[in-house]
Amino acid sequence: MRHSALILMVFTLPLVGQTTWGGLRFGMTEMEVRAAMGDRLETIVDPPGPESYIPFHVKSVVIGRASGVANLAFDIQKKTLRAVGLDLSRTEKFTGDAPEMGPRAAGYDDVSKSLLQKYGKPVDEVGRCPTMEEVLDYFIRDHFNRGPLGTIKCSRLWREPQQTIEMKVDVIGSALFLTVSYKPLPSEL
Repeated sequence: MRHSALILMVFTLPLVGQTTWGGLRFGMTEMEVRAAMGDRLETIVDPPGPESYIPFHVKSVVIGRASGVANLAFDIQKKTLRAVGLDLSRTEKFTGDAPEMGPRAAGYDDVSKSLLQKYGKPVDEVGRCPTMEEVLDYFIRDHFNRGPLGTIKCSRLWREPQQTIEMKVDVIGSALFLTVSYKPLPSEL
């Protein structure tokens, strides 16, 4: 009987120590985030929204061959970390040969595989997320003006005990928009 009571107590304890992206935890203060991120933080001026504000972002975010920045949103009332958004978009125009387009497709592939490996099969997927080869083919066809392409769009959603992770992909012309959002579950706000 003692064993079952002990097990029940362990499962009812909050998972306060669970981390989100980059070792950050929801509920951290700006000072705690500054200490954790060090010189990777860059102060920005962003007007506050109704529920959150973004005082700085993390520069030089690298996931495999993808690079970008992370925006850290803080609760306007509690002044604590409430969401992390990674922007790994690549929108530059290429003027040379088609092989230059490979890093964008490879970066997308690295992020997608990294999330699948870390969180497993998504609980929800809207659209069909393309393979790296399909993205590269899309860029090559766009680069050489080979017919109407439309837009490739997809999103994936994962849930963990205290957060959701969402990846959104939009490929339009020569641009690849790739974002990953980490948000606490409503019960954790």
